[in-house]
Amino acid sequence: MDGKSYWDSWVRLAETDPKAAGVVRRYHQRPAEELYDLKSDPWEQANLAGDPEHRGRLEALRAKLKAWRLAQGEDLSKVPMPEDARKGEVPYAR
Repeated sequence: MDGKSYWDSWVRLAETDPKAAGVVRRYHQRPAEELYDLKSDPWEQANLAGDPEHRGRLEALRAKLKAWRLAQGEDLSKVPMPEDARKGEVPYAR
């Protein structure tokens, strides 16, 4: 019901299937930020967040997210998610 059995099937398959192993690895090793061109990359395979060509767009999205979080009354001095605490500074909380 919660999808765990489906995920577990991918983990088992990853033991013998390199493609499935890549999917599992990609899920566990996600970057801090992701930005995709969904028209040309609907399966989100090419993360553009580190591409200098998209720096302005990423900065604009960070600003929109920060404004929204402040509008919701969030204290940006707090770490928003446990996984962010492992990575240190949270780029979108600046």
